[in-house]
Amino acid sequence: MKQVVVVAVVLLAVLYNPSTVRGADLDELKAAHEATIKAINARDAQGWAAGFYDREIRFSAEDPFPAESDKGSLVAAAQNVLATRESWTVVPVNLQYRVIGTTGIVWGYHRDVVKPKDGPMQSHVIRVLFVYVKSDGKWLRAASHLSALP
Repeated sequence: MKQVVVVAVVLLAVLYNPSTVRGADLDELKAAHEATIKAINARDAQGWAAGFYDREIRFSAEDPFPAESDKGSLVAAAQNVLATRESWTVVPVNLQYRVIGTTGIVWGYHRDVVKPKDGPMQSHVIRVLFVYVKSDGKWLRAASHLSALP
């Protein structure tokens, strides 16, 4: 009987270990961010906006002031951005991920390779910081800060 109790306690400790849960959350957070990048690279405005919380606060590399957008305006903004570009490829560089409760943080760099419709190909390294929230079991981006490196 004592062995059964020990095995049960060990099993419960393994199954409910916060680091195990954290590892699953980290994997899900990484997958959510990668899905957003995949949508951008596929020129999929709906897919891009699908990864956002109902209202997202963002500081972009192109605008000096913060913006807050709902899902509808995020889709429209994504369509406008994509309409001005012949191509756009985002390549993550050295991204880091952290989960604190129901908050996920992604930071590092993106290399953006952009071909505007009316100009030459451009490449930029952009410092990125994204804040995600876990809502109904899904990681959604609630805030972002992007700044171009000189």
